[in-house]
Amino acid sequence: MTGNKKKAAAGLDALKQLATPPVSNTMPQPSASESNDKPDKVVFSLHLPEVAHSKLRELSFYERNSMTKLILEGVDLLFSQRGLPSIEELKQDGMK
Repeated sequence: MTGNKKKAAAGLDALKQLATPPVSNTMPQPSASESNDKPDKVVFSLHLPEVAHSKLRELSFYERNSMTKLILEGVDLLFSQRGLPSIEELKQDGMK
């Protein structure tokens, strides 16, 4: 291999190390101590236009906040606009 090919191969190996593992389609089962009637969180997929996903990733990076937290902030805004309680209020009501 020439020097450039070795560098390209090394770069590819480094990228493979950074790749995220595939997401499982099945949710892990809670342990006996964690199990209750209702799960605290539910996983679902969201289909975004590619440009919206890119902008969300950029915003997440610059604000040093997870994409999930930003999406939850948007859900809270939607609830507020519709006259619904916030996620925190709903959680508290669910604990009563």
